[in-house]
Amino acid sequence: MRNPVRMRRVGRIQRSLLPQMYDARTRDLAVVLAPGIDRVSGGVLSLSSVFAESRRMLHPPDSDAMMCTVPRDPPLVRYSKTSIDVTMFQLPQALGFFPALRRLFIHIPEFYTSLARRDFTNPRFRAHTQRLRLHFNILLQNIELIPSPADIRALQQVGTVTCTTSHDAYLQNEKVNALGCPIRRLSTYVSPEQYERVPLRLREDILVVSPDPHPMKELILKDIRAAFPNLRLVVVRNMSYKDYKALVAQAKWSLTFGEGLDGYFIETIFSGGVGFAVYNPGFFTPDFQGLRTVYRDYGQLRIQILKDLRGLDVPTEYSEYQDLQFRTCASHYNFDAYVERLRNLYREYSFPGTDAPVQ
Repeated sequence: MRNPVRMRRVGRIQRSLLPQMYDARTRDLAVVLAPGIDRVSGGVLSLSSVFAESRRMLHPPDSDAMMCTVPRDPPLVRYSKTSIDVTMFQLPQALGFFPALRRLFIHIPEFYTSLARRDFTNPRFRAHTQRLRLHFNILLQNIELIPSPADIRALQQVGTVTCTTSHDAYLQNEKVNALGCPIRRLSTYVSPEQYERVPLRLREDILVVSPDPHPMKELILKDIRAAFPNLRLVVVRNMSYKDYKALVAQAKWSLTFGEGLDGYFIETIFSGGVGFAVYNPGFFTPDFQGLRTVYRDYGQLRIQILKDLRGLDVPTEYSEYQDLQFRTCASHYNFDAYVERLRNLYREYSFPGTDAPVQ
């Protein structure tokens, strides 16, 4: 439930910070919308990264970037559990603060698209933005939350619409290609360069478990505890991102019950650990099917994970397989390429301020 007193207090803080952080003469603004809930997640980290990299490549007062809470969400000044220092504002504050604004480039997380259709086509928003060139970019981070073509068409009545994807597999998805707008690969901030690859000799007998619910989760964890009583199972809950990164750098193993190709899997591998997951064709590309700890389904995982935990717990086996997982993931994620794709997105649609040529 919204707290009016808190909302007014947050609003006062944000209004006082605006002139300290932004130049009112800014003419072109990129806005990244994000949830107004102070909770760390892969999605929040990804959105924060898009904002941070956008602000680094844009040049005030010609162009700048801002992170705003999703309309309808409670206002929030910052995420307290992430490693990225981001100050957040509200979109109406931005529209009122920049009198010279002429162009607005809004990055919309996919879960908000259907509501964005209503919010950005209503008369009130149109009245405040009628002088602006509008561009909406759907950040498709989770294929299971893909927007509808009708949502895209509605937003196209207001401005230009594009869609950028977080995973390579999305580009081959029929529903993505039927959205009716240009699709661009973006990828994510997650890449080998962002992690220290800790060797096996410094790791502990810990299995990191994602917090995602699944009907077979407790049964599988019960089997693992019975077979490996000395193995410490840590389900990630109420943990800062800093503490989480330290945990996956310390643990030998991770097991995700989520989308499969997620942070619990990839970040563990880039940190030097071994990840376990079930193959999800919506997220994984076919090359991951060759990995022994990426299983066909949860039935196979329940049986095979016990054998693989035992078989891989040998230094030579562990190191060779970890290297294979690392190379497979690294072939899909590169931070410099991710930044360059974001830069090229702005330049392709004539958003000024970036200084690198389109490739």
